This record gives sequence, structure tokens and C-alpha cells, in this order.
Amino acid sequence: MVRATALPRRTRLMLVRSLVFPHLDYGAGLLADLSRELTTRMERCMNAALRFVTGISRFDHITPSYVACGLLKYRRRHDYLALCLLASTLRRGVPAYLADRLSFVRRGAPGSLRRSHLELKIPWAATSSLQNAFFVHTARLWNDLPQRDL
Repeated sequence: MVRATALPRRTRLMLVRSLVFPHLDYGAGLLADLSRELTTRMERCMNAALRFVTGISRFDHITPSYVACGLLKYRRRHDYLALCLLASTLRRGVPAYLADRLSFVRRGAPGSLRRSHLELKIPWAATSSLQNAFFVHTARLWNDLPQRDL
């Protein structure tokens, strides 16, 4: 087995980004309804990969390593990827099964460029499972983005 210190840190980070993160990121936009236990497991996997990169002990705090490597923690990364999928779907209209379920709320004065024109309609969800579905979860994330003056 190759010791972590035998490889330069930059190489270890490249290995983790190319071999580990794609497995964690695959389908992240659609995995909004992961249980707390599974989310914790994914976070621990990402933390272990980062500990390999930085060479820190499992008893040391991991946040400085995320900052040093310029990485988002799992939940933020998950939300970022979900928003990327949403933005791509809104921009291109594909896949159609996602685009057909997304719509904007029309509020405010006609012709004004207020942020309210860019709010997504949040579908009604009776169960907690549906509240974590892609359409509801990403619509909330989208609507919570900071307003930007156009």
C-alpha cells in the first residue's frame, strides 16, 4: 500500500477529485431526499477522502482542510449541484420530464425586473418525502438565493 505522504498533496487532491467525488456527486441533484443517516455517511466518506489528501488525523477538525483545498462540505456541494441541474434545466428545457414540472410565479408590476419574477413555484407537498423531492427542494434553494439587481 502506498503511504499518503509518498504522494504530493496536489496529486492526492487530483486523485480524490477524479476518483472519489464523481461517486459522491453522481445524481446529487436528484438525491435531495436522502435520509439523515445516509447523508451522514456521505459526509464521512468525503471527510475521509479529504483526510487522505491533507494527512490530518481523524481526531483533528476537518473544516480548515475544506477551506485550504477550496472545497464545499457535502451538504453545500449537494445543494450547489442541485442548483446547477436546475439552472441547466431552466436554460435548455431538457430533460423534459424535469422542465415540465418547473414554472415561475408571476408577481409584481408588469414589465418590472424585480426578483419576484424569477421565483419558482413551490409545489404543494403533503408528506415529508415529497417536501424533499427535487422539485420542492430546488425551488426552495432557488428562491432563497440572494437578490441581484439587474
